[in-house]
Amino acid sequence: MLIKFLTCSLVIISLSATGWSAGDRVNKIRLTPLQQVFILKQLNPQIRKIGILCDLSKRGDLPERLARISAQLQVKIIIKDTRELKNVLKNFRYLVNIQGAEVVWIFPDAALTHPSARRYLIKEAVSSRVMLIAPDSEMVQKGATLFAEKSADQIKVHVNSKAMQLLGLDITPQLTSTAVVLVK
Repeated sequence: MLIKFLTCSLVIISLSATGWSAGDRVNKIRLTPLQQVFILKQLNPQIRKIGILCDLSKRGDLPERLARISAQLQVKIIIKDTRELKNVLKNFRYLVNIQGAEVVWIFPDAALTHPSARRYLIKEAVSSRVMLIAPDSEMVQKGATLFAEKSADQIKVHVNSKAMQLLGLDITPQLTSTAVVLVK
């Protein structure tokens, strides 16, 4: 009996460490950068420049991986290392105004998920008319363009219908054939 209890406890602890909770039916996983860019290209095949805001100290291999994706999908990817809240404004403006990014992809890092950074990024994306790829579905409900995640058997794309309409984008048949689209 004790062995069964310990085994069950270890399973629950290991599932908990991967982000699973008792209410989850499936474990949700972040998309790889290739999958994320592929979804963006399905949504808007004309995308030529993608800006990324993230903390590069946590992602040492990201620039190399994105360079391969950039060449493979013929899109320029510009990364701005954003570790502090004070750099969010400057880096967003650099990507959009100087580099001409049509999409700004936000990674789930502390400075970028801070409530004031979220509000600012949504406001600026709307006024600049750029797609904002959010780190979670909550940000999509507040105005970001989309968030994508995958479970064991499918990809789910959370889309803000007002943001899509503002950008003149439609949900393409290619996207609906490869993902479940949830419109908010």
